[in-house]
Amino acid sequence: MNRIPFCAYDKLFSPYVEDILKVTRSVVERGSFIMGQDLRDLELAIAKKVNIKHAVGVGNATDGLEMLIAAHSIPKGAEVLVSAHTMAATASAVVACGGKAVPVDIDVFGMMDPVDLERHITKNTWAIMPTQLNGAICQIDRIMEIANEYGLKVFEDSAQAFSASLSGRFAGSFGCGGVFSFYPAKILGCLGDGGVIVTNDSAVYGKLLALRDHGRTQDGDVISAGRNSRLDNLQAAYLNYFLENHFEGWISHRRVLTELYDQELSKFPNITVPCYNFRPKHRSVFQNYEFLADNRDELESWLRNGGVSTLRQWSGKAINHLTEFENNQRLPNVEKYFQKYLMLPLNHTVSVDQAHQICRLIGAFYDKNRS
Repeated sequence: MNRIPFCAYDKLFSPYVEDILKVTRSVVERGSFIMGQDLRDLELAIAKKVNIKHAVGVGNATDGLEMLIAAHSIPKGAEVLVSAHTMAATASAVVACGGKAVPVDIDVFGMMDPVDLERHITKNTWAIMPTQLNGAICQIDRIMEIANEYGLKVFEDSAQAFSASLSGRFAGSFGCGGVFSFYPAKILGCLGDGGVIVTNDSAVYGKLLALRDHGRTQDGDVISAGRNSRLDNLQAAYLNYFLENHFEGWISHRRVLTELYDQELSKFPNITVPCYNFRPKHRSVFQNYEFLADNRDELESWLRNGGVSTLRQWSGKAINHLTEFENNQRLPNVEKYFQKYLMLPLNHTVSVDQAHQICRLIGAFYDKNRS
């Protein structure tokens, strides 16, 4: 049986191992391990890539979200509205900074619904933190209109959407700032954990530089209670190599697979293919292929028995399903979505032939159920 893992981690970077060893050797021979030139080069490249003034490399995206919120001095107990369809880290970052995370229902894209967002605004609401999910951008224009109307800050959890854009503006650039993840399975991934914060606010940039390095300024003064969350220079060097040599090719391959999945799966009335990718003036970077399926549990088991690994994001639990963030509010859209959603393998290790194999298996499942 030709097994297809959801993500073949052993194959993500193995084709580039010789180049990776050269990069490693260069860093080792220079003895440049912490806060080196490779990190500075990466921060400049990231800022240029997404047309934002400042980028700050950090240990991981979760730290990045916390630092971005902290740099804006969140009032204790203030409410931050988050999408119900996001990783626990999004909401946890709010709580870690002394705020309260309030889950908001989702729209047809699986992202924050602006209509339900407005319903959740109270006198205690301080900010909105939408998630740019699966390599796509949410209804950010409407969210920004609402934020401006109510005087709210906007922080973008763009962990899955580095280089995604809408009407020429990139994820992370719409509000007060954004955060990208460099987890290995991300579109641009390193060989471990890593992340970056982006902002157009120079004062916030200065605070972030201190926050990631024990609260210290360049002259050695400590201006806040910071942390040690500096993106390793070696990881930055790997990311520079991938960004320059492979990143756009990886996106192009993901697009080919996405178009194939859309074309083949749209033939089945039991499946709803994702509608977040191919929208006017929108550039997806195809982080995940998340679709909706009738008889999802049975299909999932069928694919597993056929050698195909699938995934339910967040282990099948929305933010409002988690004990830490429950607010006893009914979110009907996310409840329906989470009964049907499923992700198929989508990365540069998946071949076109494997994608066809997956689609044939799905077709066989629904043909079996019709007979």
